[in-house]
Amino acid sequence: MQKHMLGGEEEFGAFIEKFTLPPPSKSPQLPLHSLTFAVKDIFDIKGYVTGFGNPDWARTHEAATSTAPSVLAILDGGATSVGKTVMDEMAYSIDGEHKHYGTPTNPCAPDRIPGGSSSGSAVAVAAELVDFSLGTDTGGSVRVPAAFCGILGFRPSHGLVSTVGVIPMAQSFDTVGWFARDPTILREVGLMLLQLSEVYPVQPCRIIIADDCFSLLGIPSDRVTKPLIKSIEKLFGSEIVSRIKLGDYIDDRVPSLKHFMSTYCQNQEYTVPSLMALSNALLLLQRFEFKNNHGEWVSTVKPDLGPGIFERVWEALKTTDENTDKCQMVITEHRAALSDLLQDSGILAIPTVPGPPPKLHTEVTALKSYCARAFSLLAIAGMAGLCQVTIPLGMYNNLPVAVSLLARHGGDQLLLNLVHTIYGSDQTSGPRLAAAHIAVAAIAGGPVAAQIAVATIAERCHLPSPPVQHRRRREKPQLLLSSGTEENPNDPSQSITLRPSLHDRRRRCFVAVVAASQSGYLPVVATEEEESDWATALF
Repeated sequence: MQKHMLGGEEEFGAFIEKFTLPPPSKSPQLPLHSLTFAVKDIFDIKGYVTGFGNPDWARTHEAATSTAPSVLAILDGGATSVGKTVMDEMAYSIDGEHKHYGTPTNPCAPDRIPGGSSSGSAVAVAAELVDFSLGTDTGGSVRVPAAFCGILGFRPSHGLVSTVGVIPMAQSFDTVGWFARDPTILREVGLMLLQLSEVYPVQPCRIIIADDCFSLLGIPSDRVTKPLIKSIEKLFGSEIVSRIKLGDYIDDRVPSLKHFMSTYCQNQEYTVPSLMALSNALLLLQRFEFKNNHGEWVSTVKPDLGPGIFERVWEALKTTDENTDKCQMVITEHRAALSDLLQDSGILAIPTVPGPPPKLHTEVTALKSYCARAFSLLAIAGMAGLCQVTIPLGMYNNLPVAVSLLARHGGDQLLLNLVHTIYGSDQTSGPRLAAAHIAVAAIAGGPVAAQIAVATIAERCHLPSPPVQHRRRREKPQLLLSSGTEENPNDPSQSITLRPSLHDRRRRCFVAVVAASQSGYLPVVATEEEESDWATALF
């Protein structure tokens, strides 16, 4: 057994420990056959110490005598585990910075935090070290790093995936979540963990845009809502889209929130008071349950904890059961309110986080303010036990942007299928005017490399390779991907403009985004105003 504390530069510091755990069967018929995955260091794997992100915890605990059922389910699906990933200490952070094992490098934005507490699991997927990974999400530990690292992240409905063999953080909110780059893999992993059989997708009855939540964004909100709405309308029609001020709705339907509506909530700029109160209730109950789970160990061992986490852990140990009964009342009322809003097949759209990932080593006060706004968004699903998926929407000012879709408790398959439909990997349902397939490839160099890359994308889309033209305008290199119509091969309505990659302009890389449907290449044009925002191109 070889242990890696930093994981090496080529591994982005994602792994705490590398090993190979093969599936019991290598049958090619298994849904996860030949795929690799990583596991957050909070899951028990027989023969290995579950480190919980802290060296003192690892030192004071024995190796696991059995493997968590959730990990076994993935192995039974045919996937191979390649190691355990770095996590924030005791799962008590959403930023991903680590005092002891080093901070995993965010492949999408190396000077930014990767998000936590499932930091290494997200980085391993984003860096293409594995096909997917397992994490846990209590307050946002899958949703946040997925958003920060530009990948898909799924938090299932509370209680639907076994947490046996997973170190608890706060049982009222603990879930086993997962990351993937590909929506098909995201869905297949979900079907295994949720023990569901694949059925024909149910069309959502409505998509509800929470306008007040999007007002919390630190970037123009239409850069997120516009591409999402455009995609939904192409798939299901404009009549399915509605808007709501979610804070007002929750304020009216959750009267017990008055116990958590502090003056701070009401006076802070860029907040929705009822959502801040919701997060106050969640964080209080989280602290109390954390204390019950780990207070004795912390008091006895007095572990060496990193900044921020040290303060949160010791604050939790001072928590009493005062108002915890009111937290449970909020949970009951909030779940009922969102159940009424969403019904069986409604979808709620909100930002995953209030803006791009903060810089590494951000000053504590600034980071605390960001996290407070983040928790007001994350608590919406957390306090109702809803399922939520983080969907990357490209880049804005060189930083990743994401949106979240939520479904009712138990609506996990609806949500997984919707993501799959939006990405359009399933082309068996007939022609679509929305993006029926999206493939992204980095193209380094000039027109020859571009032609090869586009041909590869076209092959994956099961379409003939279109011609590629390489040109310059205003000294900015571009690629024009044309549908090749004889009438007007350069018609903007029949082409895709590809701009330099926002990840690495020095290498003159291009990001090719090809959307295809059964009827041919979908017209997608990134305009001059949208050149720093790939969200429109993605949808």
